[in-house]
Parts: sequence; structure tokens; C-alpha cells
Amino acid sequence: MKTIIPKELGDAGRALWKAVMAEYDVVDVGGKAHLLAACRAEDDICRMRATIAREGDVCKRDPSKPHPLLAAIRGLEAVRRQSLKALNLAIGDDLQPKPIGRPSDDERRRLKRQKEEAWKRESQNHD
Repeated sequence: MKTIIPKELGDAGRALWKAVMAEYDVVDVGGKAHLLAACRAEDDICRMRATIAREGDVCKRDPSKPHPLLAAIRGLEAVRRQSLKALNLAIGDDLQPKPIGRPSDDERRRLKRQKEEAWKRESQNHD
């Protein structure tokens, strides 16, 4: 099923949306909300970086201070990073793709049992 790219996104946001959707099938509403937040942040970051490229990276009124947009960019980069992280995608060195969204109750119970068994084995090895 083909997803529609939100019209509000600029070039950078559209490119990020296409890249994520090409590799991962984000279908749930929550996942799309996180992806939209990351794409909006990407658009804002690119726009602000273009402004800094034009104006320079120091404050016009006080050249001893950095351009105020640099702090805003750091904040937006955190938003983008956290939004993509919330999607629970296999990015970077992860070899196994992770399921999108929260684990089911059965999966949570299975993971809990695995942790308990590993803890028991480790505590037996230390005795």
C-alpha cells in the first residue's frame, strides 16, 4: 500500500519520509506521527543551516556569541533523533530489523522470561 507524503513537508522532509518508507513499512498512526515530527525537524534544520550559511555562524549584534540558530538546530536534531528512535527501526549497526511499535503482551512475557532465566544462570555461575 502506497503512503501519501504529507504536503506540508519541504524537500529535506520529503526525502527523509521517502527514505524511511522505502525501507520500513510504517503503517500505524503513532509511527507516522513520529516520522512526521522527524521530517518537520529535518526541514527546519535545513532551513536554519541555510540561514547560517548566508549570515555566518556568529551573532550579528555580538560577534563573541554563536548564531542563535545553532542552539535551535541542536534542539531540532534531538527531536529528529528521538522521533526516529521512537519508531524502533533497525538503523546503523543493527543487523536485525526491530518490530515497529510496542511489543505485544506475549512478546513482553517472553522477554521477561528470557531476562529471568539469564539472571538465574548468571547467579548460579557466581555461586
